[in-house]
Amino acid sequence: MTLQNVSERFLRLAGLDSAGALEWIDIIGDAFSDISKRVIPEKDTQENSAFLEAAAAALAFYNYRAVTCARQELSGFKAGDLSIDLGDSGVKEAYAFFLRALEPCTELFYEKDFIFGRVGSLCSPD
Repeated sequence: MTLQNVSERFLRLAGLDSAGALEWIDIIGDAFSDISKRVIPEKDTQENSAFLEAAAAALAFYNYRAVTCARQELSGFKAGDLSIDLGDSGVKEAYAFFLRALEPCTELFYEKDFIFGRVGSLCSPD
């Protein structure tokens, strides 16, 4: 897994050119680090790098969508029959995409560091 490959995947997901990467380099780097630290070292192989890079890029894209949504000042506008609602601008979809990208990586991560599943199903009624 390389930061360069994660950056390229992120740019394609976000529809940005290479100049756009400079604004988001921190988010890309954070996602790369987050996924990297979860990987069992012997599982970080050439065969698995595409899955790991996809997961890191999807995490960066999710964070990118969350930030761009948070920056929006207008969430809805209505004038007569015309209405505009920007909603969450794809944040939920980006999160679902991130979860799908994690699926092939579950065997590559330390179990104690990462749980793939619904949080509600892991809690006891106590």
